[in-house]
Amino acid sequence: MRDWVADYQVLSPVGDESDARTFVARAPGRLDRDRRRVAVSLLGAGRAVFEAAAARLGAVAAASAPGVVKIWEVGRDVDGEAYVSTDYCGDGSLAEGPPGDRSVLKVVAAAARGAHQLHEAGVAHGDIRPATVLRSSGAGLLAAPTALARAEPGQSAVAAPAYRLASQDPAVVRGDPPSRASDLWSLAVTAHFALTGRWVHPGIEGADALTAVQRILFEPPVTDPALAAGDEAVIGRNLSPDPADRSPSAAHLAADLDALAGGAP
Repeated sequence: MRDWVADYQVLSPVGDESDARTFVARAPGRLDRDRRRVAVSLLGAGRAVFEAAAARLGAVAAASAPGVVKIWEVGRDVDGEAYVSTDYCGDGSLAEGPPGDRSVLKVVAAAARGAHQLHEAGVAHGDIRPATVLRSSGAGLLAAPTALARAEPGQSAVAAPAYRLASQDPAVVRGDPPSRASDLWSLAVTAHFALTGRWVHPGIEGADALTAVQRILFEPPVTDPALAAGDEAVIGRNLSPDPADRSPSAAHLAADLDALAGGAP
């Protein structure tokens, strides 16, 4: 593990099971963060990566969405690799912990409100999945979409690990850009996983990337028969192949999830 990213002192690795490029770090004094902990993600080398990351993450930061983790800066390390620093959420993500606790619905609802705030600013998140829905003092936040910022222009989804594809709308896997509708699909898959511990494409977690793509494109999603009827109705609606049949907005989905969890936030 490296000791520094630019002038951020690295303290420990953080992230999901196969993300070894995000770290907990001590913020430099210039950020006026009282040397508190932040998360720093390495995005890749080269000017094109830096410029793409600055444009995309700059748009996310400009949206000032309170439901999305705060982005502090996009910069370049001394070796030329781009990085982004964000607030650090020490309570983990929905990729961690046993499934089945209905309180996770409120966490996904909070992430859906964050997605809606981005959508209203003209930004689709594009990387909503259990590992990017963060727990924060009992509530939820969306992580910054650093995986998309890492991608080189024109990079195919097939290059992504299967676990990153499991929450993606088939339209995005086919090459369409992320959208409001695709974020709704990803939120529904995330809610399903948080409740059941299962993906809507069974067996995708053990598949290679090409097989994962084939399953997403050619196999319809399957919801767990153990889901409560209300849960299945809301999740299933947002897994419709026709985006027009999904929730009218991520805010509507958030309200439905809150109702299923037992009340308003």
